[in-house]
Amino acid sequence: MYLSCLVLNPANRQVRRDVTNCRELHRTLLRAFPQFSPGGQARQDSGLLYRLENERRYGRIIVYAQSKLKPEWNNTPKGYCMEIKGPKYVKPIYESLKVEQILSFCLRANPTRKIETAQKTERLRGVRKNGRRVFIKDYAEQIAWLQRKGKDGGFELLSVSIDEGTPDLMINPEGKVSGYHGKGEQKQLLTFGSILYKGNLRISDSKLFMQTLVSGIGSGKAYGFGLLSLASPRRY
Repeated sequence: MYLSCLVLNPANRQVRRDVTNCRELHRTLLRAFPQFSPGGQARQDSGLLYRLENERRYGRIIVYAQSKLKPEWNNTPKGYCMEIKGPKYVKPIYESLKVEQILSFCLRANPTRKIETAQKTERLRGVRKNGRRVFIKDYAEQIAWLQRKGKDGGFELLSVSIDEGTPDLMINPEGKVSGYHGKGEQKQLLTFGSILYKGNLRISDSKLFMQTLVSGIGSGKAYGFGLLSLASPRRY
């Protein structure tokens, strides 16, 4: 596993395009893995997860990226990056994490739930259809969504000391992330609801947690969601 930090050049035309189009950013970052075609299973095969951070206060645009394979960031367009930190090999660090260990985390996620799409008459006949995914807007349900992901992914959210039922968690709704898929008449708008979670967690199953770190959390992983970043514990 490798971690990288890319400081993008805001004066670069392709950077300005990519920060407003999650599909194009996804395609640009995959250029760091030339052994794969941009289509198909390139993201899954490379294990690429990333998070775009627009630090307006400091005038910086940063991409934090994680991948199973070592990326070749020099394959990005000329002048695209102002600074490249890494890639740093972190698999031994991940494998050293232990049960009961407490860590701070940052996660940009697209929390969703499925809704029934079958008509009433179809349901009466026993017809079942794959549910359509919709963004979870309710604050309490956004917390519950992450708690479920933690239960399945080998970690639990810590609670604040004054109320054991309240996670020590900061949730920042970020509006929509959008992009376009296809060209011409086949062009389709992609939109994802974005939530930035920051808080503290405790590892409950180190094997499951390792799998979570590698695979990411939730949907929209090709478009900047799902990367779980870790640090020493702090108070939120």
